[in-house]
Amino acid sequence: MIDARVTVPSPRARIALLAFVLAMLTIHGIVAYLSPLVGEDWGHWQWARGDGTGAVDFLAAHRTLAELVGYALAQSRLLHAIATPLASLGLLVGLFVLAARRLPRADVWDDVVALIVLSALIWIGCPRAGLVYFSRPLAAAWIYGGAATVWLLAPLRCGWRLPLPLAIAGGLVIGAGTRQLGTLALVLAIRERRHRALIAALALGNVVLYALPPYPDFRGWKPGFEASLNSLYLEIKEGGELISLIAALAFAKLLVGMRWPRWAGEPAPVVRETLPLVGFWLFAAAVALCGPGYSDATLLPATLVLCVAAYPYVAWIVTSRPLQVVVIALALTTHAIVWAYSLATYVRLDDEFRARMAILEAAAPGSVPAIPPYSEIEGTFWWYGEEWPRPGPRQVAAIEVFGVRDIDFDPWFRKMERNAGVEVRFEADQLAPAQLAGHLPRYWATDVQVARAQFTGVIDALADAGVHATARLAVVGLAVPELRGRPLLIAFAERGNLVAPSTRRLSPNDDDDYPLAVKPAFARAYPEAYAYVGAAATPVRYEDRRYWVRPMTTERTVVIACDPARCILVDAFVPRL
Repeated sequence: MIDARVTVPSPRARIALLAFVLAMLTIHGIVAYLSPLVGEDWGHWQWARGDGTGAVDFLAAHRTLAELVGYALAQSRLLHAIATPLASLGLLVGLFVLAARRLPRADVWDDVVALIVLSALIWIGCPRAGLVYFSRPLAAAWIYGGAATVWLLAPLRCGWRLPLPLAIAGGLVIGAGTRQLGTLALVLAIRERRHRALIAALALGNVVLYALPPYPDFRGWKPGFEASLNSLYLEIKEGGELISLIAALAFAKLLVGMRWPRWAGEPAPVVRETLPLVGFWLFAAAVALCGPGYSDATLLPATLVLCVAAYPYVAWIVTSRPLQVVVIALALTTHAIVWAYSLATYVRLDDEFRARMAILEAAAPGSVPAIPPYSEIEGTFWWYGEEWPRPGPRQVAAIEVFGVRDIDFDPWFRKMERNAGVEVRFEADQLAPAQLAGHLPRYWATDVQVARAQFTGVIDALADAGVHATARLAVVGLAVPELRGRPLLIAFAERGNLVAPSTRRLSPNDDDDYPLAVKPAFARAYPEAYAYVGAAATPVRYEDRRYWVRPMTTERTVVIACDPARCILVDAFVPRL
């Protein structure tokens, strides 16, 4: 291993490291500056425009490190361009410290090579690394959170003294930040057994975070043992590529040593923590699948664990001069490719984002502007893909951020779902207009799920003001013979009880059945269920905690459930057949 060798300081090593750092900060900064607002950025942007109601509400909505950092990054391109590359650099150096159990030396070639190679391994092993590095919400959670975590754990790995106040504060921040990083940090701290105060602070932070919404949804896992194993395929595939690369280089070094002994380098290292770290890598991938918000981009912590496991072997491989040349060439080529692709992708996306923003900001209040979709609709290694293919998030952004009723696309694209266009009317008993002032939304949504969430927000806001309303969100203009005079509602509040069913439309199965996940208590309370396409009604079965609907056309499909007194519009959607 290179750490066991006598190293000779070299001014050229310092120059090489400086060149790499400057290139990394510059390119990452440019790409971060060009990165469009996406996802959670719109909520942060709304707060900055004055839609929040005070400091208490702000802190309630931004509880974690990731949320606070995400808010700051959403406000300023320049901050994102400066701070995020520095956080990426801090993550890289901290990763070296965890792997080598010491700080890197800028004037030692071995350490310079190790830093460049570790950076390349992150790009190789992390699914959608180009998105994690530059997207504000993901960078706030995983780049900033990862950098803070590795530096909090570095004293444990290196045997440094960790001041008690810093241990407690750091443990609470990391533990109450991103659940996955908090869990992994707690497990690693317990394994090192060096700082009880840090372990206690991490444990307390994890308890606080797991007790607060959003709760783990386990959506990454699938029903059944085999399907659950398949859920791990992505990380095993990406991590397997990294493992295969290291194994191939190690095999090449052995062959070189057998054929040309003078280039053999040092003997193979004895590494006792390889298998535990590989197990920890799989554990990190399994934790990521628990959610909430699982995606392949959330597997960065698992990749970092694998990079720590790979470091001793990389350090051993480069003790052979021919293999050192190969490793450096691979690392530099990797960076040249990913940086070039990043720049080309985000220059185009920035132009498209600015064109969309110009249309939305110029739209008249209450209108429905049409914007062009992004040129990359599908998600890629570098990009989310079109972020508003579904009507709910699209209409939320339209109403809450841009002050328009909805957003259309011109041209339409195949994966886009049209808004079902359900008109609603808010009705309240014995409430004066003054009591409702400031609580009603700017426009009522025509997407059922968004309208239901708006109604729930109004009822909660009235309750906070001491008003327990009897109110309804009634559907307007939908003639359904099976109602037989019963009101058709999306949600209602009565005598302090709110009825707003939580529904989730899942992907259709092989028979084109659309499952609508609804709690059994609701299905029992409203036993009549129908699906309507136009004026035709079809009874709907409730099975496996879901309503099963089979649309036969691309007309709007409406699902309602009734009891003897009223009917609830469960969902309405336009199928994509």
